[in-house]
Amino acid sequence: MEAMEEHTFVLRGREQGLEQGRAQGRAQGRAEGRAEGRDQGRAEGKAETLLSLMRVKFGTLPASVRAQVRAADAGQLDAWAVAVLTATSLDEALAAKP
Repeated sequence: MEAMEEHTFVLRGREQGLEQGRAQGRAQGRAEGRAEGRDQGRAEGKAETLLSLMRVKFGTLPASVRAQVRAADAGQLDAWAVAVLTATSLDEALAAKP
């Protein structure tokens, strides 16, 4: 009987450990998802702000430029944001590299 109780105890411990691992995995996944969402939101905000600055300075933007800006990574967006301050043309601003 004692061996049966020990086996049951081990199984319960294993089940608890598995559940704890699943719970930790879900919590980590949620945290990573929130972080990715925040990063994506920031990049989208940067892109839209940059597009607004470009429209004010250079007028109507071609669809290809709008798509290029929306697809850019954060480093490129930052480089363009600085360049748009001193560039004399849209092409000059878009030539900036991170």
